[in-house]
Amino acid sequence: MATIMSGGGAMGGPNGGDRRCDDKCHSAKPGTRCDCICDGRYHARGSSEAAQEQLTKDWLGEDWREQYGELVRPAVQQALGGAA
Repeated sequence: MATIMSGGGAMGGPNGGDRRCDDKCHSAKPGTRCDCICDGRYHARGSSEAAQEQLTKDWLGEDWREQYGELVRPAVQQALGGAA
């Protein structure tokens, strides 16, 4: 299960534990309630990949690939064993 963000601590979450934004939120049906740390921002995106894409756009801007692609590409290639 992919987690794109988490936070809180022993007293930080609604249930007394850590709050997370993970596949349970990302693959939820639209219109259902979300109690995770994203407060619904990444709820029902369809997949964790889609939620991560939106999170990246939120942080770096819609044109993040053009702005930062050359910085990210070598790390991705290395993580994939040289292929990308």
